[in-house]
Amino acid sequence: MQNQSFVHEPIDPMAPPVGELESPSHPYITIGCVFNHQSFYANCQFPQPSDRVEECHFDLQNKSLWKSMASELLVSVCCNPLWSSPLPLCASSIDPPVVSNDLEVQLRRLVAQHRQDQGLTTQWDDQLSYILTPALAARETEMVTGVADNKEYQDAVQQAMPEGHHFNAKCIHANHTKACKIFQNCLMTSVSEIINCKGDPIQLAVRENKDLQGNSW
Repeated sequence: MQNQSFVHEPIDPMAPPVGELESPSHPYITIGCVFNHQSFYANCQFPQPSDRVEECHFDLQNKSLWKSMASELLVSVCCNPLWSSPLPLCASSIDPPVVSNDLEVQLRRLVAQHRQDQGLTTQWDDQLSYILTPALAARETEMVTGVADNKEYQDAVQQAMPEGHHFNAKCIHANHTKACKIFQNCLMTSVSEIINCKGDPIQLAVRENKDLQGNSW
């Protein structure tokens, strides 16, 4: 969550309960370290009380709570011995939006061809594809943080579904961009129920999202 800030009030796990606690405004559960381009601090507040964000104190100057890395070690890690400046960071050679869009087009083509071979027609719903975007974002956040938040997605689906229609969605995660391999994996999972569904009218949707950990669709 780059360029975002949150108000933090640590709680005392040994204190008596004072009522129902409000849910945090961030998805973070634990914290192992904090750092910037000049300093690095390791969290040493666990096992007592713990490394849970809600119980952490962020007094970085308190050596009993945070252990700082020596400046000479930071230089040795961040700098090339032959230079006096930090090593440059190279941008990724992959353009995520371009790769994501291309993979989505390929997956649509494979689904349509598969259904055609079974004598089934395929109608795509672009609006539904758009609605699936926050669902993937919530799923990927849950995989990283363990915190699930699908309310926005559920509300959007409820408003988009015509009366008397049934909605079904599946999510699959892959660590590559090979459309044929992803599609074959889908046919061996519960996603095949959607790919092979029959009825009238049926509208299908595909949404692919590429992040640092892989592809979800």
